[in-house]
Amino acid sequence: MERERWTRLYRLARELSRGWGFGWRFDTACIVGVFLWAVLHDRPVSWACDRGNWPAGLSGGRLPSQSTMSRRLHSEPVKRLLKLMENAWKTPVSEPAPDPSVKIIDAKPLPIGSYSKDPDSRWGRAAGASAKGYKFYAVWGVAAVPEAWEVYSMNRNEKPVAEELIPRLTGGGWLLGDAQYDSNRLYDLAFEHGHRLLAPRRKKGRFGHHYLSPHR
Repeated sequence: MERERWTRLYRLARELSRGWGFGWRFDTACIVGVFLWAVLHDRPVSWACDRGNWPAGLSGGRLPSQSTMSRRLHSEPVKRLLKLMENAWKTPVSEPAPDPSVKIIDAKPLPIGSYSKDPDSRWGRAAGASAKGYKFYAVWGVAAVPEAWEVYSMNRNEKPVAEELIPRLTGGGWLLGDAQYDSNRLYDLAFEHGHRLLAPRRKKGRFGHHYLSPHR
């Protein structure tokens, strides 16, 4: 399955970067292809730089080294190609297409080893327990990639990140979230950008006398 997915992604990378300037020993599509091989297998980039971790005939010629990958992954051509690929996959690919008026907002923990020295990772809540790492915050529509997303440390609260993501949404419709998104500010913000947020209440009982969004 990973091989089929990688082949489709790599073919897209080559199509989108066709005609780009040369001057590199490894072109931009090659760098992106090695990076995607690591991502699809949930392995570090250094793992994908080892020919022994590729099926026979799939990697083609020589592979870039770990140092080359570290340098090139931060280059503007690679960032540009990854963004072009993301935009290309925002077109719905399933038939019949799901209802485009329904979107889902959620966060997925990305834990790392508790003894990791990664200076940017933090401890936070993940599936009811504490974990160290990051979280992937996203709004999903009907496409193969999210409509808006960010990656932050594990301890980042979902509400302020939602305030970043909601204004990026296009069109209109329903935005579904869990109780973490039950916030008057988010109900108002979603409405301002053409969406109606639906989320279960975090607290039961009466609302009290504080401000209550009319868009709940």
